[in-house]
Amino acid sequence: MSDIARDKRGHAVMVRTDKSDLSVDDRYHVVMAVKDGKAAGKKVADVLKDLGVNKNSYARYVKRLKEVGHLQSFKKGRVGAKRKK
Repeated sequence: MSDIARDKRGHAVMVRTDKSDLSVDDRYHVVMAVKDGKAAGKKVADVLKDLGVNKNSYARYVKRLKEVGHLQSFKKGRVGAKRKK
């Protein structure tokens, strides 16, 4: 899904090759990259733009991390009656 590359300073940079849903590790990487970016004085929007992640997705990750304590996704089951064969 994504390859972890290094920038010219040797820091890990996430390069998204597939724009589908991020893996759990990639979600943690996004949250930590924004946290590190804030500590370095960068804007959240600039860090997210570099990673190719939408600000709403980031907000969802942070909210889920605070409420549930992990970023593991769960797919909801099908709603309604089962299909007849």
